[in-house]
Amino acid sequence: MKKYIIMFALIPLLSGCWDQTEIEEQSYIIAMGLDKGEGDKVKITFVNANPEVGIAQGGGADEPPTEIVSFVANDFVSARDTANSIIAKQLTFHHALVLVVSEEYAKTEKFLKDIYSTLRETQLRREMKVLVSKESASDFLRKNKPLMETRQHKYYQFMVNRAMETGLAPHSDIHRFMQITEGDADLFLAMYITAVQNDEDNKIANEDEYYAGQLSKEGGNPTEAIGSAVFKEGKMIGKLTGEETRMALLFDKSSQVETMLATYPDPLHEKRRIAARIIKKKETDIELKKNTPTPTIKVTVPLSLELLAIPSLEEYVMNKDKQLLLEKSIEKHMEEEAKKLIKKTQEQFKGQPFYWSLSVRSAFLTNKNYKQFNFAEKYPNMDIVVDFHVDVTEFGQQIRTPELPEVRD
Repeated sequence: MKKYIIMFALIPLLSGCWDQTEIEEQSYIIAMGLDKGEGDKVKITFVNANPEVGIAQGGGADEPPTEIVSFVANDFVSARDTANSIIAKQLTFHHALVLVVSEEYAKTEKFLKDIYSTLRETQLRREMKVLVSKESASDFLRKNKPLMETRQHKYYQFMVNRAMETGLAPHSDIHRFMQITEGDADLFLAMYITAVQNDEDNKIANEDEYYAGQLSKEGGNPTEAIGSAVFKEGKMIGKLTGEETRMALLFDKSSQVETMLATYPDPLHEKRRIAARIIKKKETDIELKKNTPTPTIKVTVPLSLELLAIPSLEEYVMNKDKQLLLEKSIEKHMEEEAKKLIKKTQEQFKGQPFYWSLSVRSAFLTNKNYKQFNFAEKYPNMDIVVDFHVDVTEFGQQIRTPELPEVRD
């Protein structure tokens, strides 16, 4: 009998509704910004989504989709309660997608200390993306005006995913940042963004030879996401263009980029370029030769190409000799660009963002042997040999190249 009495007495304690919070009582933070503050302070920016905007029933049609607030605080976790002196609803981090950090702040020692606080906050997800803005994070978040997305959380999600799919920006979440920083052997790449349109920075170049903010364009949302910010030991030390970022991702065995659209010089027509889709079906091979006077890394990158546009109308499809010439020309071009990037990482960054420290560990019998070798210290003086193996395997929807004289006739 006592058993049943105790059981019935505990039933009220099993109820799961005592701490529930209604949807309209919460404000969902979808993006956060960090800027340098005075002294040890940091300027926090919260972008709060309005859950009633964009729903099928048309609720909140006359309300703004987001509310943006900025203030100075000790850290952005405890700043949540401070923000509630401005925002009536209870703030939650569960849906935070991006953490925008200004370039100025990312170059300070304090950034790493502040980012560590994300590990203890249970509401923050480790897949939250780290983005570095050319201007202040507060300015970027305020100038970002998506024209096709009423709900900004969808915009950030689509922007980040598409930039990673094209290889113009790297995969840069908090988990990877902490993993590489604590590993202390590689450089971390974060997505580089801006919403500043400065005509002095604009230039005319090929499709990926830009930093964010250099693309000359008209109309649309002012934001750009191209290139990457380079971090060493949790501190930003430089930048890579979209082209250099793509090359770095091709070198990285852990990269998930499989296809990219790019153009290459036409070997038979100096002023023309050929458009192709790069398809990476096999992993990059990384081989370390450590028992030589100068340690050497041999990198082999196998790629397949789908020809999409040949403006010169040269017959590269049916003519095997010309096709072979094109493959060798693209291999040579990519190897030259790769050498420039490797030289930049060895001389300027004194480290590599290709995650090679993980790939070369198989060359050592034990982890102790690997640590004694000190890969990170030796990298700037290593010999790096890069080989691209390019095969043209596809030709789009039209195989035959039209003959222009016949068309004009």
